[in-house]
Amino acid sequence: MASLYPKNSILSSDKNALNVLDKIFEYISNQVETAQIKRYMCYDILTSYFKLLQKIMYPLSKHETKALLIYNNINELHTSLSSSVTAVCQSLSQRKNSLYKSRQIEILQYINSNFADQSMCREKVADHFGISIHTLSRLFKDKVGIGFSEYLSMKRIENGRQLLITTDKSISEIAAESGFNQADYFSKLFKATYNETPSGFRNNKLA
Repeated sequence: MASLYPKNSILSSDKNALNVLDKIFEYISNQVETAQIKRYMCYDILTSYFKLLQKIMYPLSKHETKALLIYNNINELHTSLSSSVTAVCQSLSQRKNSLYKSRQIEILQYINSNFADQSMCREKVADHFGISIHTLSRLFKDKVGIGFSEYLSMKRIENGRQLLITTDKSISEIAAESGFNQADYFSKLFKATYNETPSGFRNNKLA
């Protein structure tokens, strides 16, 4: 029966799940001849469905369970199961979106707290959260609207700007404390961002 109704893909999406169910019940109704085998297949479908929900830790209420178990014919089971699958898919979609947004916030907080680390890079952040670089880039850009490298540079430059105003530290010290390996690179990015050198910016602000 496993080839007839794949247990791990039935809840891949609302549309896909309902298409799978339609094909299963169409097969049972049109191709299975004896009532005994039809009952067995319906039982097997429900058993597989309950096991899958248990695997993904989705709790069915007593009312939902009762609605699935009490049916008079195949059409009623089809209707009840379709309704349940739709509700489960919608719930899983909401759960996924919630986790997605939560992970976006966690990544942004991690970068904001560690941008001054000179070894900070996409690979390091991806490893920290156990995700691929591609996934990191997608999560990050969806949340912030710009790329990872662009945001990291922006945070570092902004930190350097604040240190130029509030401290008398050297350009080299400020560059290092802002996450730059080289003061020259910090100065280059700073000038590209504010249209003046770090020294010129400091002098103008303190004048």
